[in-house]
Amino acid sequence: MKLSLFEDYQPIAAIAVTPSGLKRLLSLCDATDAILWIPASCQNAIDGTTHPRVQVYTDSLTDHLAKIWPDYRDFIFCLATGAVVRAIAPLLQHQSIDPAVVVVDEVGKFTRSLCSGHQGVADSLTQAVAYHFGATPVLTDASRVWISATQRQFAPNSEFPKVQWHPRILWVGVGCARGTSRRVVETAIAQVCQSRHFAQGAIAGIATIDNKADEVGLLELCEARQWPLKTFSSEVLKSVTVPTPSTVVGQKIGTPSVAEAAAIVAAQGFNSPGETSNSLLVSKQIFRLEGESGAVTVAIAQAEREYTRREEK
Repeated sequence: MKLSLFEDYQPIAAIAVTPSGLKRLLSLCDATDAILWIPASCQNAIDGTTHPRVQVYTDSLTDHLAKIWPDYRDFIFCLATGAVVRAIAPLLQHQSIDPAVVVVDEVGKFTRSLCSGHQGVADSLTQAVAYHFGATPVLTDASRVWISATQRQFAPNSEFPKVQWHPRILWVGVGCARGTSRRVVETAIAQVCQSRHFAQGAIAGIATIDNKADEVGLLELCEARQWPLKTFSSEVLKSVTVPTPSTVVGQKIGTPSVAEAAAIVAAQGFNSPGETSNSLLVSKQIFRLEGESGAVTVAIAQAEREYTRREEK
């Protein structure tokens, strides 16, 4: 009976990016009145007819999700779980306001509770979707899986599985004196992350001014951590509005900010086109390490979209 299992979950958005995924979710949308969003490349998979529950998006999946995220209570994806994680990670805020997210595999054997917004709705929705497909529900809601740039601390006697996923969305801006060692830079970044409860696994890469492209300490650290090193000219950096500019630095190297400005520019490269919101999470912090020469300035900005090595190809 239509909506009998799903009337408490409306409005629902279903997402498919392949013809097989479209066909898998179409029957679910017919049964639930969910809207099925598909890319233009999948239009021919519905035999050229106009289906009342199907809508076509023309931008990227990430950009489209950002537009429709506030409009739905629940999302059902027929997509690889890792791809869903990367797509939704920048949109997640808190389980009290986030929509529930359920993932269905293309053959319809399993349904997964990925993020349990609205105090556990995803678990029950996962079970309802599993019942519809005759599939096996896999319950891994937000009380069991933590997806954030934040390093969550679990009590030693906690019964929750200690699973944390950290999307690579943090860009660390670095300014340093010539010859500053890897140890000084690495320690500074670790201390900033620890003080702000950021996971170092969420670091996408290092950003700095272009005259530091050959800085040995930075190169050694990036090679060891497999972080990209993004460099920008003083002309680019001085065009960025920052909270703590330095006149002295500006007179010396042509830009009043290196760490803050570089972090912001690097993060904005992974934002939606035209997005200029302030992404700076940590204003510049200056560090020195006893027994080591040199000093380092660190700032951190957050991107909307996760960095993957595909950007380097």
